[in-house]
Amino acid sequence: MRRLLLYLFILCSSVVCAQEQIAQPEESFPHHEISLNAGTPGLLNLRDGLTFYFQYLYKTSKTVNIGASVMYQKMRNRHGNGYNQTSAGDSFFFLINLRCDWVYKRSFRLYTRYALGMKYESKSVSEKKYIYSTNEDGDKARIAFHVCPIGMTFGNDLFFKLELLGIGDQGILDIGLGYRF
Repeated sequence: MRRLLLYLFILCSSVVCAQEQIAQPEESFPHHEISLNAGTPGLLNLRDGLTFYFQYLYKTSKTVNIGASVMYQKMRNRHGNGYNQTSAGDSFFFLINLRCDWVYKRSFRLYTRYALGMKYESKSVSEKKYIYSTNEDGDKARIAFHVCPIGMTFGNDLFFKLELLGIGDQGILDIGLGYRF
């Protein structure tokens, strides 16, 4: 009887060990993600209005995404240093994105996102001093960046996106709606 129990124990142990050694198939996940987003004004820029952008991401692994953003921003600034100066214009951005998922669930993701690219700014400046006024128009390009330390998505294929504490050109708070396929 003892031998029979010993053989059953060895058989059960070997079955459990064999099951652990069998390679589990890798989880199937969507590789493409698109989203439409809006961001509030950023800390680094004195601008009014929202930033709107389209974002595409490709999932290279379970936790790493790369992609691009195309962004539009309507600017209108007012400055007052003893005189009245107003600047208005349009800005267009192209940013390359890297997103690292820290918590990866099918319906919830917590991540950090980094973006670097170019900003093209078409601006007109109007300045009024006591007696005279000047107008300047100019186009310029500069490096644009964005760092989002805390981002979340809620939902499976159709998802809601929320990014908090953003530093850079896309704003402090970003919200969006996206789709994974």
